[in-house]
Parts: sequence; C-alpha cells; structure tokens
Amino acid sequence: LSALVAIMLIGPFGWPSAYYFGTLPILIVPILIRYLPEAPWMLVLKNRRQELKAVLAELRPEIAVADDTIFEYPKAQEKSSLIEVFAEKRAVSAILFWIVYFMNIFMIYGTNTWIPKLMMNSGHSINATLWILLCLFVGALVGSPFFGHCADLYGSKRISLICYLSAFVVILLLCLPMNLYLTMLVVALAGAFTMGTQNITHAYISLYFPPPVKST
Repeated sequence: LSALVAIMLIGPFGWPSAYYFGTLPILIVPILIRYLPEAPWMLVLKNRRQELKAVLAELRPEIAVADDTIFEYPKAQEKSSLIEVFAEKRAVSAILFWIVYFMNIFMIYGTNTWIPKLMMNSGHSINATLWILLCLFVGALVGSPFFGHCADLYGSKRISLICYLSAFVVILLLCLPMNLYLTMLVVALAGAFTMGTQNITHAYISLYFPPPVKST
C-alpha cells in the first residue's frame, strides 16, 4: 500500500500526505482488540474456559470436552526472561536466530531505503521507481503465503535456508544493468526472498521457543 499511496498522493499533495495515510491503521486497533483470537495457552492462564472449549472444538472436533474439564498448562505461570531463551540447549540456536534476523532486517531496510535511489541513479523516473518499489512489496505479499505453504510441506528450516541463499543471489543481480521490466522482476524476487522469508522465520521461532519466552 505504501508504494501505491506514494504513486497516487505524492505528486498532487506532496510527500507528507503519504505519512498522513500511514496513520489510518490506528483506526483498526479497536477491531483487532475485539475480534483477534487469543492464544490458547493465554486462555488457560486467564481461565477463559468457554473460549478454550470453542478453540478445541475447532481444532480437534473428534474430542468431546466435558463441562467440568480442568485445563492446565504447566509453563503458563513461568516468568519470561532472557535466561530462559538460552535454556534447554537453545543457546546456539538463539544466537543464530539473532544473526539471521539482524542480517535480513538489514537487507529489508536496505532495499526499502536504497532501491528508489538506485533506480533513479540508473535513469528511471520517480514514477517508474515507485512502481519498482511496489514490485518489492508485491513479491513479499506473494512470497509469504507461498513459502509458508512450502514450509508446511518441507519444513521451515529447509525452506528458509533455500530462500535466504536465493536472496543472496537476487541481491547480487541488482548490481547488473537491466531494463525496466527485468528490474521489476528481480526486485519482486528480492522482496519475496527477504520480507517473505522473514515471515517464515517469525512462524518458525514461534514454534521453536516455548510460549512464555518466544516474544523475549
């Protein structure tokens, strides 16, 4: 949306208009608070039994849950701490996750920030540059669900490694002189293999770490 909004608004209304548009998602917060489902382990912690039964009925409809069922999650009361991130032989993995996150966020912000400038330096107009930037986000939009499906089939670790290696190749290709349409294709792949893979990493980490510490 940011690239599309920039294409439509910056010309007639100036660049601050895109930032005003960026404040609108705050209007969605009340809807999210009302309708976004709570994590099952938090329902156990807050003793919201009826909601938990509804979740279980959806996930495992073949299991009948009695009204007097008591739900327990042994780790629900544990305190979140940095030490717990490294517990149970997770230290090496945690550090590697940090490196992956740092390097990929570095690339995501790098492409977001510098692709427009690089494209303009290559002779593209500001409008063409914004369309190229749009391709970056479209690539991420398509790549996230596609790679997510692949991760379900073949495993998050394997798919993430393939995608990050592909990102390395695609970013190198951006150094080469290309016409507009080939540039748009390569930039879209860059978006898919960086931002798209980052979302796979989010999901992988949420499964790898126990719930009380995964946000830590």
